[in-house]
Amino acid sequence: MSKKIQVVCSGCSLLCDDILLETKNNQIEHIYNACNRGYAHFMSYNSEIRLQNPSIRIDGNLKNVTFNEAIDKAIEYIKNAKRPIIYGLISTTCEEQKLGIELAKKIGGIVDTPGSICHIPSLIFLKEKSIPIPKFKDLRDYADFIVFWGCNPSASHLRLISKYSVLARGKNTEKGKEDRYVVYIDIRRTETRSISDLFLKITPEEDHILLKTIVSGLRGEQIFKDVAGISQKDIRELISNLKSARFGVIFFGLGFIMGSNASQNLQELNNLFFELKKLNLNFYAMPMSGHYNMVGFNKVLQDNSTKKINADFKNGEDRSYEDLKFHNLIINNESDVILIIGANPLSNLPYSHMKFLKDKKIIYIDPLYNLTAEIADVIIPTTFAGIESSGTALRTDLEQVKLQKSIDPPHNQITLDIILSKILNAVS
Repeated sequence: MSKKIQVVCSGCSLLCDDILLETKNNQIEHIYNACNRGYAHFMSYNSEIRLQNPSIRIDGNLKNVTFNEAIDKAIEYIKNAKRPIIYGLISTTCEEQKLGIELAKKIGGIVDTPGSICHIPSLIFLKEKSIPIPKFKDLRDYADFIVFWGCNPSASHLRLISKYSVLARGKNTEKGKEDRYVVYIDIRRTETRSISDLFLKITPEEDHILLKTIVSGLRGEQIFKDVAGISQKDIRELISNLKSARFGVIFFGLGFIMGSNASQNLQELNNLFFELKKLNLNFYAMPMSGHYNMVGFNKVLQDNSTKKINADFKNGEDRSYEDLKFHNLIINNESDVILIIGANPLSNLPYSHMKFLKDKKIIYIDPLYNLTAEIADVIIPTTFAGIESSGTALRTDLEQVKLQKSIDPPHNQITLDIILSKILNAVS
């Protein structure tokens, strides 16, 4: 007999909480309310690349073993490590992240995540500069001016547009899109252009120049020339609509925070919010983080250490977060054992970095087989959080949500918290 259960989707950082799963005989039969990305995420529990068996590399080949044998081999490598790294974690629950950080402390290791090269520094910047992040409920009910800058939510965060922002109908936005003015700023035209009122095709690496010009316009200075590839007419239209906004939100993505002028972009964003505050304009900002619990990792790390982005727990070393980024650690040959949890660094590492991994012992813990698994020495399959196991996560609007188990894992995969607890107990 089939049953229906309401769950949270951990397919991206929106963590949509209105997903309805219909299950029967421990299979997902139907998925309601999910976007294409969410649907694919839920169905990956039974995909062709699902890891079924733990394995250990012996004489160059991966051999299937028991879970205990794989965990014991991981413990052996970690105990003998001179400089271990734990990498990943932002696609895991808060409870699992805490265990990963505890393990890094115990073994005097380094912990880093993909978030250190994307939006965790942005989250910290916003907090330090007192730039508020909106709650999704308020965004839906009140936001009448929306900017998408250097991002493409139509491809990356599909339900942000329909459920929470542009098309959503709320208390003061009963007409949905008709009650909102939407600006899209990017170096190229994408699907998001179709739902925007004003598209500004910006010259690459000149975001900070446009921001500075907007601030000047807010101060009453005249705009007499095109700036950053954008016409003075469009800039004046942007400023005019910005001034009349009751509740504005600026969403920014990797196109805004990566590149040679990233720090200038953020600084000019801060200057913009300073000017908006002087004019008593109600504005918010939100980084478009991708991984479902990047925000959670940022909080868990700060709650359990003195660090904010990544950490080196050996001898209390105080190093910059730039030094501790995974790709820098790799090319500097700082580690001999790498524990990769819920991440696939080989999918985006430069090819030139691959040679630095060949003499490392790599322990890979994840539900799916991928490029990183191909070079791993130990593979331990896990459950999918929010499908086959439960836990908590922090949504991109800083709200905590509960991930719920709906089915049992198809091949008796075990939860990440059990794996990390066993390793932690063995190295204590």
